[in-house]
Amino acid sequence: TAVRGVDPVKDQTYFTHTFTQGQLKKSLFPIGKFTKQEVREIARSAKLPTAEKRDSQGICFIGKIDAKEFLKTELKEKTGDIVDRAGNKLGEHEGAWFYTIGQRRIAGLSGTHRPLYVIDTDVKNNLVIVGEDKDTYSQVARIEDLHLVSPSDVPGQLSGKRLKAKSRYTPDLSSGTLKQDKSGYYFQFSRPERAVTPGQSLVLYRGNVCIGGGVITSS
Repeated sequence: TAVRGVDPVKDQTYFTHTFTQGQLKKSLFPIGKFTKQEVREIARSAKLPTAEKRDSQGICFIGKIDAKEFLKTELKEKTGDIVDRAGNKLGEHEGAWFYTIGQRRIAGLSGTHRPLYVIDTDVKNNLVIVGEDKDTYSQVARIEDLHLVSPSDVPGQLSGKRLKAKSRYTPDLSSGTLKQDKSGYYFQFSRPERAVTPGQSLVLYRGNVCIGGGVITSS
């Protein structure tokens, strides 16, 4: 298993939840015991030009380009409706697949008197559903393809156990309980979690140890 680094902002264990034992035993995380500032000091002492380089923002590997513009190089635009929870049309968008739950900047939405956020997307019908910030919170994340890193962990034995989890890449861990019903596994958060998004990973922790996770199917 992988233990969280001392710098929670730069911790990478979120991305290790699918590792097998064969992959993990050949993986090295040599700077996990350092903060980002300490790593910069080491780089300065070695006179490395990256010592003063700004932290990357957004999708770092695509360079200085807006994420939506990058997606448009592979995904076609298709005009659809922006609606509220009652189905009332509030505007138009260029494709539901360009939007994510919790997003506030919504092109094509105008004339509203209060801030609105994406609370759901319907790709099949090409709809973007918007609501208030409170509507972006949910207390349950259903998952599929549950994978546990250690052979000593058994899914059935973890059901009902108090654990911690991340529903997206963030420094914070949220408390809750892994549960199972006839439809499969789900994580019930102790407090409502913002922007639980299908397609993202729900990563499980026991203390500071990443023990596995699955793919969010619904919230």
